[in-house]
Amino acid sequence: MSYDVAIAGAGPAGSALGTLLARAGLSVALVDKCQFPRSIPCGGMISPRAVRAAEAVFGPGTIEQVGRASSTGCRMFYGGRLVTELDDLDRAFFVDRAEMDALFLSKARGAGCAVIEGDAVTAVGPARRLFRLDSGREIDAAILVGADGGSSVVRRTVRRWRPRRRRSAFGLVADVPLESVRLPADGPVLDRPHIHFGVVPWGYGWVFPKGGCASVGVAGVVARTDNFRGPFDEFVSTVCTGGTLGRLRVRGRRLPAGDYETTPASGNVLLVGDAAGFIEPLTGEGIAFALECAPIAALAITDALRAGRPATAGGSYAAVCRRAILPTLRGARLARRLFYPAPFLRNAVHSLARHPEFARWFMEILAGTLTYPAFFRRVIGRRLRELTSR
Repeated sequence: MSYDVAIAGAGPAGSALGTLLARAGLSVALVDKCQFPRSIPCGGMISPRAVRAAEAVFGPGTIEQVGRASSTGCRMFYGGRLVTELDDLDRAFFVDRAEMDALFLSKARGAGCAVIEGDAVTAVGPARRLFRLDSGREIDAAILVGADGGSSVVRRTVRRWRPRRRRSAFGLVADVPLESVRLPADGPVLDRPHIHFGVVPWGYGWVFPKGGCASVGVAGVVARTDNFRGPFDEFVSTVCTGGTLGRLRVRGRRLPAGDYETTPASGNVLLVGDAAGFIEPLTGEGIAFALECAPIAALAITDALRAGRPATAGGSYAAVCRRAILPTLRGARLARRLFYPAPFLRNAVHSLARHPEFARWFMEILAGTLTYPAFFRRVIGRRLRELTSR
């Protein structure tokens, strides 16, 4: 089987890239180890930044088609107490990943991609010209793309990569019936995301609205704790009614949050989305970057193939990623070090309580309308004005 481009992984990054390449007239094979729709552990919050990125690829209203709930507000908690509450934010959506990813894949198939489901890519072949599949089949292509998630086979093969514990994150999540969720006395309806700091070392817990249920979970940096189930169970007992925990289907997932590639390509082999480590280290946001890197990769690939020089695709793609994506990931990694250590966290929470605009500025980062350097400048400027006015 020969194609212009072969993509390992049909999640958001792979489906978005396949859609763009097929629209450009290239022959594209999308290969995934799972049959779709497939379930994946995820909180299911689609940030405003991710919403815009999805619409740029798949068209207006794409996320609304699968959105089970949406919100323009947020509540932040520490130690079970409300720290700050925000309204009038850019709208975020809450989805079931099985539904959203299946929609994205249907768009790729409709654009003309050849889709191979239930057959995993197990190796990159000689001269980096083919994928070997678990079934024994081989797919030959001028350009290969790894979009196969946080444990990417393509990344392991091409970059000789192994997960780095100190730069990995882990999360546990479950869907909880709405009637089992304990809500603040002044909030009888779960109409916005609840973020809980301090429930797991170097991480946070969440309660997200999700239509007829709520997504409840915790996530944090693996190097800071070996025990996520304990904090998860305790968190569920705090935010849910008694007896809820025993009825839940709890799922976990490891993410390379902070373990990103500074050069996410090598010649004619490119890495996109989670496979490149494009996950925001502070929050674990990955879908926005998976969707944003797809147009970058698509342009690099089409230019390289039209010029008859597929080996140049990687360099072009990596150069743009260094300007468009890596600054946010670096800023988030610095912010994680400044925010999550216990002494810093207490001070940060105190600042959020005194200055709700700090939280609003951070939500602007998630919306993609503010950068981390600009955020730091605003916070430092505000604190300096406070000191000089005393």
